[in-house]
Amino acid sequence: MAVQPNYRGYNPVTGDDIWTITGALNIASGGEAVVESGGKIRVESGGETEYESGSSLKIEGGATLGIESLGTLAIESGGLFTLALGTVLNFATGDVSLTHSAGKLTLTTTWAEVGRVGRPFGVELTITGNMGNYVNALKGYVDASNGGSIGLLSAVNCEIKMPSGACAGAFYPLE
Repeated sequence: MAVQPNYRGYNPVTGDDIWTITGALNIASGGEAVVESGGKIRVESGGETEYESGSSLKIEGGATLGIESLGTLAIESGGLFTLALGTVLNFATGDVSLTHSAGKLTLTTTWAEVGRVGRPFGVELTITGNMGNYVNALKGYVDASNGGSIGLLSAVNCEIKMPSGACAGAFYPLE
């Protein structure tokens, strides 16, 4: 199906003409689509943007990829979400959720600031079914082999919220 631009009207608030595209919009090799300052590309309910093997979406310096309220960034099986060195991934106030069902999630971080305190990562595991022989919410490892000064050091700070009802098994804050 060929691209059919449809004029939807004029926005008197912004002074912009509004166009819609019906059908596929293909940008040939080396081509580009430019959205000027203040412009938007909006995918309406049920629509999607798809990037095939070898293609990418670049967010260049000063630009923002915003995922609005109730929006989702889905990275399919085998996909990567890569942040370049020095990139900041900022989550505004509120909780950040990660749903992960198999495999391993690894967070590697380096702290070099003098006087730094805190925890680089927190994990909460909610159990809703019968588990196997063991369950660990987190395995912690601190590499202090490069020296420095350490006040109080532990690989993992562990707490257990005890069950409100009967629950068979043994409870250990550390394995």
